[in-house]
Amino acid sequence: NFKEEKKKSITRIPIISKASAGLGIYGRDEILDWLEVSKSIAKEATFATFIDGDSMEPKIHDDDLVLVQETTSLDSGEIGIFFLNDEIFCKKFQYNQFTKEITLKSINPKYKPKEINNDDEFRIIGRVVAVFDYTI
Repeated sequence: NFKEEKKKSITRIPIISKASAGLGIYGRDEILDWLEVSKSIAKEATFATFIDGDSMEPKIHDDDLVLVQETTSLDSGEIGIFFLNDEIFCKKFQYNQFTKEITLKSINPKYKPKEINNDDEFRIIGRVVAVFDYTI
């Protein structure tokens, strides 16, 4: 049955606010909507959230919807969602194996990199696995 086959290849991913993403906990009340997307596009995404700002342009734009796979570790160069001192950022993760320094980099050259210090409250929320331009 074509309809049932199609249903099997579709997955539902919760769209949550960026703030909820940062808390690492979100209940049904924090879910803004559900995104139905094919499993091949969704990859390993566990939630989706909207991007606020232009720091990741030209790759990711303001109001784009990103699909995020929750994880606590990233490889250097991967784009992720991060919690840093009560704020949530979408940045490129840079890890220096020799100095053990972590830097969050914007793609847009207007923005300076954010160096993570020992005083910072920092954690990796997840890896960006897909980006959708949600505007028409």
